[in-house]
Amino acid sequence: EIEEAKALSREVSVVKEGLAAAAYGVSAMHDVTEGGVLGAVAELCEAARCGAELQLQKIPVRNVTKKLCAGLGLNPYRLLSSGSMLIAVKEPQGLLERLRAAGVPAAVIGRVTQKGLYVLENGQRRTFEAPRSDEIFRLIG
Repeated sequence: EIEEAKALSREVSVVKEGLAAAAYGVSAMHDVTEGGVLGAVAELCEAARCGAELQLQKIPVRNVTKKLCAGLGLNPYRLLSSGSMLIAVKEPQGLLERLRAAGVPAAVIGRVTQKGLYVLENGQRRTFEAPRSDEIFRLIG
């Protein structure tokens, strides 16, 4: 598992995803880096002056990431996630097919709303705020 986690550092490029999405035609793209997916969603929504509702169970998180985060007490949704791309698109099915054909795993994780940042988890809807700092800094700081 440690070797699997180390190997993730070789998967930080989002060029393939970006090119496929740009060719498809999308509303917005944002690489998921510091602050994880929740940070990226908050930043994208701030720039677009909108909100979002995310379904946490639909956000792909590798098993090794889940295990390491659980052991270290970190939130995987607020963790540095280089190599992931957040893409906003009106009709996601065609883009999903295009990305998967290019060998890029992809999932619809939520929807844009007029305002507010929300997550749905276990049938509960709650608000979330942009991370103040990345979870990784809890380990080193």
